[in-house]
Amino acid sequence: MNRTTVIILVLALLSVALLLMGERRKQKNELRQAEEEARVLDRSAAATMVDTVLRSAGLTGFRRKPVSPKAAPYLRTEVRIQVPRGFVTIHLVTTLKDSLRRFGADLVATENFKERSSAIHMLYRHAVFETIHLTKQPEQKGATSSQSTKAKGAARKASR
Repeated sequence: MNRTTVIILVLALLSVALLLMGERRKQKNELRQAEEEARVLDRSAAATMVDTVLRSAGLTGFRRKPVSPKAAPYLRTEVRIQVPRGFVTIHLVTTLKDSLRRFGADLVATENFKERSSAIHMLYRHAVFETIHLTKQPEQKGATSSQSTKAKGAARKASR
């Protein structure tokens, strides 16, 4: 065997090995994709996780209500919560997103500044399975504003 023959044999063996490795990688990707498609959302576990996150954010007194959208053949759950005026919705959204990532769920949130409300839609495979409606408590008029005005006046007089 001369040198050229040895080089050709080594190159042929390397190309066969690379071809087999590529096929194996392709099979692994197909298997991973099939497992992901077969995975079904465990709605009760996701609901428990959402409840835990809501309670850790200090939100209580909420109930789930099944809702059937007109165009969809499935039920989704709706949760309505009244939150304190200073509540920061983005913190809740990021915590929920991190917590639901292991279920393969995604979040879409919208905020309506005029109505002082937010909606957090939880999606699984591009379908909404739960919506949380957050409404900020209305401002109390009367005693609060007049007390703060009196306090400002007293502070001005004391500073003179």
